[in-house]
Amino acid sequence: LIRGHFSWFLLYLIVSVCTLGIGAIIMPFIYNGIYIKHLLNKGYKANDNVAKNILQSKGYIA
Repeated sequence: LIRGHFSWFLLYLIVSVCTLGIGAIIMPFIYNGIYIKHLLNKGYKANDNVAKNILQSKGYIA
């Protein structure tokens, strides 16, 4: 909610309720990837080669 992604909060809440909490374990990993892509699309960049290599190895940047 702090980041302003209310739709993801609602989806997270629905998934957590429907899966009796199991979704609460999985959704943070999915959302973190989505948020990283969101920041990269806004123009954020890795500030050093280590971070850049990690983003490349995970497939977030080419």
